Amino acid sequence: MSLYLSNAFSLQMQGSFFAETSPISVGDVPKNVTSIVGHADVAAVLSDLLGYKVPVNRVSVSLQPGDVLFVGQYIGPRLQEGATKLPPGAKIKWYRVDLYHRQQSKLLSSAVGALLNEGADISEFDTMDELGGFSIEGFRSE
Repeated sequence: MSLYLSNAFSLQMQGSFFAETSPISVGDVPKNVTSIVGHADVAAVLSDLLGYKVPVNRVSVSLQPGDVLFVGQYIGPRLQEGATKLPPGAKIKWYRVDLYHRQQSKLLSSAVGALLNEGADISEFDTMDELGGFSIEGFRSE
């Protein structure tokens, strides 16, 4: 599992996997992310907001299931060259993007986890390979 920080999410990053996007706050972005921010001015603004240096790293990334992409989406007027702070009227909206095989989603994972916590018999999930690799291994306390 890899953690990335970007200023945008592209469908090319998603490939043939399913993605789930959730709004988050700046405080939800961990420090141990790999920057894939390709623009120096945006990296400087994100650095200011996050409180640590976000390096410029102009690369293409193909996300894999289990990877998490944190996106700081700039909304506002074009950044002036050399900007290090948000200009008046601009903002950053934060998102978390999770990748999954087929339709294995956080919702399904949470539902199975809740069932297990309640003591439900979920043995039928052990043989359900049509969910594209869904595993209940992480939920078992055995």
